[in-house]
Amino acid sequence: MAQKMMLIVNPMAGRARWRGEIAYILDALCKNGASVSVHFTQYSGHAKELAETYGASFDILVCTGGDGTLAETSAGLMHLPPDKRPPIGYIPMGTSNDMANTLGIPKDPTLAAHLITDGTKIPLDVGKMGEHFFSYIAAFGAFTEIAYETPTENKHHLGHLAYVLEGMARLGKIKPSHVTVNYNAGGKIEGDFIFGGVCNTTSIAGFLKIRPDLVDLSDGAFEVILVKNPQNIIALNQIFLDLMMQKHDTEHIQIFRARDVHFHFDKPTAWTRDGEGGGVHKNVFLNVVRPGVDIFVPKEGGTKDIAHVFMDLSHQ
Repeated sequence: MAQKMMLIVNPMAGRARWRGEIAYILDALCKNGASVSVHFTQYSGHAKELAETYGASFDILVCTGGDGTLAETSAGLMHLPPDKRPPIGYIPMGTSNDMANTLGIPKDPTLAAHLITDGTKIPLDVGKMGEHFFSYIAAFGAFTEIAYETPTENKHHLGHLAYVLEGMARLGKIKPSHVTVNYNAGGKIEGDFIFGGVCNTTSIAGFLKIRPDLVDLSDGAFEVILVKNPQNIIALNQIFLDLMMQKHDTEHIQIFRARDVHFHFDKPTAWTRDGEGGGVHKNVFLNVVRPGVDIFVPKEGGTKDIAHVFMDLSHQ
């Protein structure tokens, strides 16, 4: 029986790259006789509404855009009963594409579309921050500002260098937050931190990297990163370099796994959630919600095989 797919397109992502790719994407999705219903988002949060309203009527829900579009799609499905959530296919067209990097999804839209029909599914943990779901990151502090407030135009023209330049410009303005962190019914950490992240990803805004061997996307736990307040600008520069080089066992950087985490701040602190504003809070509770969603990823060697096919065709 032919599958029914819903394709959610964020027309604003990636400088409207979809215009030159949509025919190839649809051709790839339909290659096994699937029928595809296309929906364009009209405003922030629309992908979530579309997924929640129509997701249960489809066999596969495909989204194309940035990580924010994927996060909205996932959040919408989490409002459905677990047995009504279709698996997600992700075609990345954003700037950072953290989840594509983490999942091994190709950046080429046509290859990513073929992956949805030729790949395999894995369960993906989903987090909850208060009443809001998140897919890959909830964070506070200095490096969230660097990652998510870097001007979009700079990202497009300079790529990862834009983050480095923005980070260096902000080094002297970083202020710590005094935080008490309680986790896993007994764990406790207290101190002054310039960054805290609760993650299910190996990449944060295309800027900070977590070693893949530390991350399991389906283990029912987050990777929590805390960065202590440095005493001088030299130590701050070293932290910056260590994070970029994926050095996580240092004097100032701490990483651990947790199923649930409670942050208590001495003053209201701004958060980001999946790259968007997460509000200002003194108390924040985050936990893993299971089951989460299923998402298509490459079979072992699968993406490489598909890529070779396209390279061969392009040279004929």
